[in-house]
Amino acid sequence: MTTKNVISLFCGCGGLDKGFENSGFNIIASNDIWKTALDTYKNNFDHDVIEGDIVSGKTKQQILLKAKGKKIHCLIGGPPCQAYSISGLRDPTDPRGKLFNEYISLVKSLKPDYIVMENVKGILSVYQDRDNLTETDITKLKKIYESIDDLKSKIKTDKDDKDKKKTYEKQMKKLKDEVKQYQEPVTDKIVKKLESCGYRVEFKTLNAANFGVPQKRERVIFIGTRYKKNQISHPSETHSNKKDTLLDWKTVRQAIGYLEKKQEDKEINHVFSKHSDEMIEKIKKVEYNTSLYKSYGDAFRKCHPDEPSCTVKENHGGVFLHYKNPRCMSPRELAELQSFPPEFIFKGSKSEILKQIGNAVPVGLGEAIGKHIMKLLS
Repeated sequence: MTTKNVISLFCGCGGLDKGFENSGFNIIASNDIWKTALDTYKNNFDHDVIEGDIVSGKTKQQILLKAKGKKIHCLIGGPPCQAYSISGLRDPTDPRGKLFNEYISLVKSLKPDYIVMENVKGILSVYQDRDNLTETDITKLKKIYESIDDLKSKIKTDKDDKDKKKTYEKQMKKLKDEVKQYQEPVTDKIVKKLESCGYRVEFKTLNAANFGVPQKRERVIFIGTRYKKNQISHPSETHSNKKDTLLDWKTVRQAIGYLEKKQEDKEINHVFSKHSDEMIEKIKKVEYNTSLYKSYGDAFRKCHPDEPSCTVKENHGGVFLHYKNPRCMSPRELAELQSFPPEFIFKGSKSEILKQIGNAVPVGLGEAIGKHIMKLLS
């Protein structure tokens, strides 16, 4: 069997990578700047890890050196989307916008057969400044952004004056409308940039629950190839909540039920939050699919045991409530909802581990994508 090689960028703690590894890929090297996440990564993988800023020429050279003499069948990763804020009110020269460009530069250098890029569903509604803006356009935009920042300050200062607030909000809407003429959807920009590198690209929103993950988590998956004859498609769903030929969704109880009676065990990241007696009584009264606090949506939410959970997020201490035990779920339980295997052990403080888990791609979704790319390659 021919080995299929993959390089991973923005790997985090390794959810997507573990999925590709499970699907038969040989990971040549992985890169991220997040040290704590890489401590976890190194604890669970045997291949080379390059710690460093991808913007750095030195880091890119290290990646290219690892790939030297090897055919790269797939490049995977998900550039952080901070530079593509939904508000669209960023500085046009924001350096975070370089992250995707650096990803593209490695696509050009490595020339992988396929590329897989993932991001949050929110990217579908995000706009960013066009690349072909003139100096005059940029100057005008900066002035608009400055005016918007000024209005934000005024709204905050005069928050109790309803009339002033209403006037400021009208002015804000007008300015935002002005900004739109200088912007385009980020998804369009991504596709165009990859096409300029010779890749045909398609993107689609996938729900992890439809691939056997005990969690309703939607991610936008871009798949591209540089060969005209190669197919582009996304993996077919294997699970469903409908009475059809597919398997039933995996539930919270099926994923973490084995931990119901298990005592706290730091060795496997099964660490409990400390709750007061008053807090415990409050947790007991929370109904399924509702939060302990009315103003919260997912934080301190009690998941229904016989359904997939909602999206596991970077909520630090405000994680899901256990469906049976009067406490918050442990990092181990949240990792199981992300379909990390029990032997996958996280490093760092509890808050750092929760952040790693919340930011990860579910292993099961990664594996479904990996198997599909393997099929396309064959």
